[in-house]
Amino acid sequence: VLLERSERLLAEADLAALAVREAAGQLKSLRVGTFPSAAQHFVPEALANLRASHDDLELTLLHFEPPDGLAQLVSGEVDAVITHRYPGVTWSTPTGVHTASLGADPLLLMVPAGHHLAGRRRVDIGVLSDETFISGTAEDPNRVALAVASASAGFVPNVAFETADYVATATLVERGFGIAVVPQLAWPTDNPALRRI
Repeated sequence: VLLERSERLLAEADLAALAVREAAGQLKSLRVGTFPSAAQHFVPEALANLRASHDDLELTLLHFEPPDGLAQLVSGEVDAVITHRYPGVTWSTPTGVHTASLGADPLLLMVPAGHHLAGRRRVDIGVLSDETFISGTAEDPNRVALAVASASAGFVPNVAFETADYVATATLVERGFGIAVVPQLAWPTDNPALRRI
């Protein structure tokens, strides 16, 4: 794991009220905000479990990139938010919003199969100082995490290809344009042309 971890946080504002409404038989809808990787992996199962136990519950799923979604939680636009925070990225939690960790989503180094580091299980960030990176824009959380980790090793990463799309990132890495740091949830399935470190 290249970076320590990415926190996934569940903003729990009004969850106690939701529990009371459910107990009273008044919970008729649940609006959940989340980010794309969670929406692809674990959120559908959670929603399916809710639907199985509450077949009359109207479910809504909305897309938010962190920290968006927290303001919508405070305003009542959504009832719950599943979000994440990359290492080195900070934002303030709005008053009245409670958070709980759902787990860690490790950040992995993505390299092409033929890369000189492809056989390694771990690398120190310092050995990447001469590499070309594929990452989001300077404001994107994954880029901020990369910049913070690189700065701790005394270098500024050479980001030659900017994209926040992890599918595009995987394709660029596969074609040998650079390497990338991606969360495990965003790792493409069954791609023998990529290696994770």
